[in-house]
Amino acid sequence: MRELELSISEMLKNGLRPEKVPTGAQVLTECLGFRCGKLWLEGYDQLSNPLILDIPITWPFPVFISDEKYNILVIRDSILAEDRVYEVSKDHDTIILLHYLDFIAYGQGSRMELADFGKYALMVNGKVTIYRETITDTWVLALAQAKIPLMGTICNFKGQAVGGGITSPWYDCDEHHIIWSKIGELDFIPDEKNTSGFRRDPWGGIVQHTKRLGDLVIVYGSEGLTAMIPVREPAATFGFKEIYEVGIVNKGAIGGNVLYHLFVNSNYELCEVTDKGVKVIGYQEYIARLADKDIIVSYNQTSKDFYISNGTITFLYSPQGLTEVSQHPSSVWYSENSQHMIPDTDDGRDPYLITESIDFGFRGSKTIFVLELGITNYDQALVAIDWVMGRNIFGSTIWVGENTQGVVNLIIAGVTFKVKLKLTGVTSDTIISYIKVRYKMTDLRSIRGVYAPPPIGQVG
Repeated sequence: MRELELSISEMLKNGLRPEKVPTGAQVLTECLGFRCGKLWLEGYDQLSNPLILDIPITWPFPVFISDEKYNILVIRDSILAEDRVYEVSKDHDTIILLHYLDFIAYGQGSRMELADFGKYALMVNGKVTIYRETITDTWVLALAQAKIPLMGTICNFKGQAVGGGITSPWYDCDEHHIIWSKIGELDFIPDEKNTSGFRRDPWGGIVQHTKRLGDLVIVYGSEGLTAMIPVREPAATFGFKEIYEVGIVNKGAIGGNVLYHLFVNSNYELCEVTDKGVKVIGYQEYIARLADKDIIVSYNQTSKDFYISNGTITFLYSPQGLTEVSQHPSSVWYSENSQHMIPDTDDGRDPYLITESIDFGFRGSKTIFVLELGITNYDQALVAIDWVMGRNIFGSTIWVGENTQGVVNLIIAGVTFKVKLKLTGVTSDTIISYIKVRYKMTDLRSIRGVYAPPPIGQVG
């Protein structure tokens, strides 16, 4: 009986399935401890926390903001019922306490946001404003001011401040409003030419984020997304265009840079935002697992990866696909030519993967005899196979180790199969380029005449 071979490589490179797929689709159903690379599945490169400070973890804190000039660390201490705001030097060696934000005195704010204008900067969390006093070079804590209301979000758009989610009395504004300052001046008081002004979110939702995207500002509301488009006539102000009808799932569920954003919508789908608009990527099956707590999206600008986490479960979205990892950061940042995260603890699970169902393009019974593993830089590999023979006839083999040549002898019959792999000793240098499955067609009742050529991807 002729032996056939299926080489699994595209599945590995593509990572987790973005949506429901048919049998044999080139995706994985589970994948922990790896990253989708350009050519293969590679070991996840763990990041570290460079801060020498005892930091309590109260999700979705701590928050680390690294911008043009300033590094800001915000810690939430749920026992003392306060947030603590620090300035951190670029080399992380100097950490200066700026302010205690007592919940009784100020209320419990949201995750802090920073608009960094160089020498001048402004932080907001919906309960207080902390700004950089340029004359004394100190950070000043303030409540609502004559020119600056309290707000939940703010960004720097080419020297102009754009914020939203207003929480103090301000021209009949509330959390559903967007505001913008005069150009080059932190003054939000509306003027006749509308160079500074306000507008209610076109979708009617709560404004969760304002974030620059190239020559636009994207407003992330609870009911939908709006693009703020600069206009020159009849005055230098903004036009508004609704670009997506589903809102962001919660504050913090967006990350990216000036060219590209990734966010989680209220349907628990990953979505990307570029100057071309909004594209739904998918992965609802996996992102919905994060639904019990706030979802935080953090961006690794070195590898262009996004961490999507709820503090217990974390997915890593690379430019090639989605996997799961065992670190759960609330913040990721780049400094001193390195990428860092906080917290950086690992939950200790060993890396593993499970393929999508495979039937080799033939619905009769097959028998798998041998698997070959194309893996480098690891300690040990174990393989098991989930099998289905028919309705209500299914099971899983025991875990079997490889020999010194990376070959696993594992005999099992079935109609469809899922290959499962567990690895120890995985590092960033680990590469899984292929898994070859050697099998024979043991049920030939549907075959007539000469064997047909093997399906694409299989070697006869």
